[in-house]
Amino acid sequence: MVRDKGKWLLMAGLVLVLLGCGSGDDGLVSSSGDMTDLTPHTVMTPYFGDPVCARCHTEQGATSSIGLVNGTEGPEEIETILSGMPDIADPSPVACGTCHDRDTGTFLGERAQGLPASWSVQFKTCTACHQLYKADGTTLNTAYHDSWSADKIITDTHWDDPNTDNIEGYVINTSTNHVSGAGNANVGTCLDCHDPHNPAPVRNREWARSAHGGFIGEVGVVTEQDAAAWVHYDFKTPYFMGWDPDCQRCHTATGFRNLANNPALYNSVNNVFTAHGKQRELLYCWACHIDNRGGLRDPGIFNGLAPYSEPADRINAVPDVKGSNICMACHIGRLSGEAVKALVGNFPISGTDFGSYNSHYLAAGGILYRTVGYEYAGKDYTVSYFKHNHIGVDVPGTGANGPCVGCHMQAESVGHTLSPVKEDATGRIVEIPANAEICSNCHMVTSTGDHRLTLDIINGEKRGFLDALDALQEAFEAKNIYYSPDLADYPYFYDGPVINNTPHSDWQTEGTLGAAFNLNLLRHEPGAYVHNRQYTKMLVYDCLDFMQNGGLTNSVDLTGHYDAYVWLLPYGSTAPITAVGRQ
Repeated sequence: MVRDKGKWLLMAGLVLVLLGCGSGDDGLVSSSGDMTDLTPHTVMTPYFGDPVCARCHTEQGATSSIGLVNGTEGPEEIETILSGMPDIADPSPVACGTCHDRDTGTFLGERAQGLPASWSVQFKTCTACHQLYKADGTTLNTAYHDSWSADKIITDTHWDDPNTDNIEGYVINTSTNHVSGAGNANVGTCLDCHDPHNPAPVRNREWARSAHGGFIGEVGVVTEQDAAAWVHYDFKTPYFMGWDPDCQRCHTATGFRNLANNPALYNSVNNVFTAHGKQRELLYCWACHIDNRGGLRDPGIFNGLAPYSEPADRINAVPDVKGSNICMACHIGRLSGEAVKALVGNFPISGTDFGSYNSHYLAAGGILYRTVGYEYAGKDYTVSYFKHNHIGVDVPGTGANGPCVGCHMQAESVGHTLSPVKEDATGRIVEIPANAEICSNCHMVTSTGDHRLTLDIINGEKRGFLDALDALQEAFEAKNIYYSPDLADYPYFYDGPVINNTPHSDWQTEGTLGAAFNLNLLRHEPGAYVHNRQYTKMLVYDCLDFMQNGGLTNSVDLTGHYDAYVWLLPYGSTAPITAVGRQ
């Protein structure tokens, strides 16, 4: 399919405002031109002189035609059916009667003939103009405006090819039966994601440029390289390639909705998918939201969401972070360092590859609240200066929905893109969109010490963090243990350079395995240096110390890693690069 800028505008879900919305103060004017003064179709200009145009661009046309034309025929059939319609003497713009019976308020789709009984009347109404399926329910229609108004036609944005492993679009549930279940107040199909009475799909477009949307608004077709979280496996198929069906709780919209409704009762056997064949789900609007106006599900506080995280006292100390609870449900880590210690205490660690100890990915909540890292016995991991867990809780100007929402969504310039920073192709941070609204409440450019926030400072922090992980990786290689964070190289640690080598399984000591756990955890949590800067430094330093010295000596050599030296050097210390002490 041809992909252009317009193609991604409505990726987030179905747009219910028909072809007549998009530009104009009242939301009833077509983005292709002012349609409020349509003359009878017999005297329209040649471009709009087709009776088919009146069908969607006037209230009278929709009201009179939707019972005759069910929206699933191709353009030629529609034109034939409508060719005998009488002239519209005084056409009205798209309004209430375009979708609803003015006397009863019901959707006009109730009048449609020849469509599957399982389709909701809402779906029948919307697709009368936003054409999608033919009456067989699987064959795509050839819609009128595919070639010139792609932002209002859905045939290439709301359909995922069941024969490919990639994601080409949104998988639609056309049924009226998907709204049941405790805590699920979605009104069904199109209205799950779109509010037709507020037809400005800003959030939908942001979602389409986010990781939750697989960046589908930018890439058009989502591949493994774009968003492995949704594409890597066909997660709707239990035990596909040996994976646990509990993966569905975070890797499908259906599974997450059911988890967020009640984590204590969650069971993957209750996940019923509309997707078929090889179709996969992104994290759709209705996974997190109970309606199309922003209402959120609430899975509850951290201690009900973190079955794999420890220690318990820290988990129980995490407060109710309101809207951020829903983020914590997946961003806490699948396994913690404390759980690794328990495994080591019960099973021999030699002979087991790293797959059994994988923390999983993007464990920002576990870093933020210090519940996920492997911590060496006898070391203090108390953080003395840290306030990011107060964002969205008691920091003025950051909202009241906790730190995840406070940083990643609260700023109007960020919204559902979830990106408080922007990077260039090299990975350098070139903008902090959330700064003016959120970060600047604490980090003023004119501040001193650690409270300053400039592009140079945050890029220095990032370089130091990544360089420290490089130094740790080199310490592993000095012991003939080779690491790659690429998903294709799972289980990540090998006995030689990764390609064509044997996964490493002779860990020998718990300290070595713990260092491997933290290296993998932090390579797959790229924001750790921001989420909890001091805690991250402690984890990295102790791992370096152990791997370089065979124990904890409070001295590491960072020769060849100046950025890591600057990042890990305690404030006020002048220690040489060969003997850096712990903070």
